[in-house]
Amino acid sequence: MENGKNRIDDQGIYLHSKNYRVEIGEQVLNKERIYLDTKYWIYLRDAVLKKQPSFRLEIYYLLQYLVDNGIAICPLSYHVFAELMKQPFEKRMATAIIMDELSKQVCFINPSLIQGQEIVNFISQLQIKSKGLEPFNSSKYVWTKIGFIFGEQFPTFAELSDNDVKPIRVGFFNYLSQFTLVQMLEKIGDKFLPSKSNDIEEKLNIGKDTHQNWKTFRDVYRQEIKGILDLLQEEIKEVILFKLRNQSKYSMNSDDINLSDDVKKMSWIIYQSLDNNTVGKELPSIRISCGLHAYFRYNKGQRFKKNDLIDFGHAAWALPYCHAFFTERRLAEWVCNSFLQFDRVYETKVLSDDNKVLEYLHKLQERKQKIEKINFTSDK
Repeated sequence: MENGKNRIDDQGIYLHSKNYRVEIGEQVLNKERIYLDTKYWIYLRDAVLKKQPSFRLEIYYLLQYLVDNGIAICPLSYHVFAELMKQPFEKRMATAIIMDELSKQVCFINPSLIQGQEIVNFISQLQIKSKGLEPFNSSKYVWTKIGFIFGEQFPTFAELSDNDVKPIRVGFFNYLSQFTLVQMLEKIGDKFLPSKSNDIEEKLNIGKDTHQNWKTFRDVYRQEIKGILDLLQEEIKEVILFKLRNQSKYSMNSDDINLSDDVKKMSWIIYQSLDNNTVGKELPSIRISCGLHAYFRYNKGQRFKKNDLIDFGHAAWALPYCHAFFTERRLAEWVCNSFLQFDRVYETKVLSDDNKVLEYLHKLQERKQKIEKINFTSDK
């Protein structure tokens, strides 16, 4: 894929960055996107090391074939990276080699950016629909390369002019864009090990036991929507300001303008869209997060456990943005349950059985071989 070279423009590093992500997104959208949660990455690593049954090695070879032939891609995410960092160094590096091979260093933008991007997309789609125009595919805006998995940060030099700083920033950006996961891990070592659990699961369980003022699943779901929208007020404000700036109506900072009414109106529109199930495939990370939290609270015997929130993150990226999600059985059951049915909402194959995984991959392989046969016949 392109590394973003020779695309310096007068509008600076931010447009350079945006164009780079769009470029990657357009290429990624032409492939079958297969999201592997950490369990499957470990399966593949151990299969290559001859520590797993042969059928898992077959899964690896099929994925290798599909990726090498440009049919599929297995993107990474911050949550995959965080779980990778928990592995001992040697196993971590062995896993990273497989990840580099099957992801081609493609990953989702940082989670802190995705919800804001989804709100931007949601507002843009509303504006487009109000004009009677066809909606656009917003999925292309959530992709980047592994060098930017923590977000994008650019060097700043107060003593230099913008014209002098720009090529330095672009050069630094291009340098990071070419990093492999293995190279990143070699440089950071154990410096960025994930922090130990801060008892958030225990707090969630206490909150679940304390707040029982609901009768139906929809009641719980509504509470979760309100809760996450309360947390996103500043994010919604910044998105509205961003849209207004793009329309050349305002050039001031967010502190210079009162957007409280606009934020309330947009929060209400988002709430209604989620509650009435008219949101379609927009705002997926908010919908999936609210849905899974509501599902846990509604099922009285269900307790939040370590890594459950990371699993929620895997689901939030895999389901709306990928064609297939290879995961463990319990997470598959959560996202496909009768209350949520996220596999149907986002038309994603959620697979936890190795035989089903092999069947899916063989079908992709057969599709490729049929195309090659047709092309060969037409060339003759």
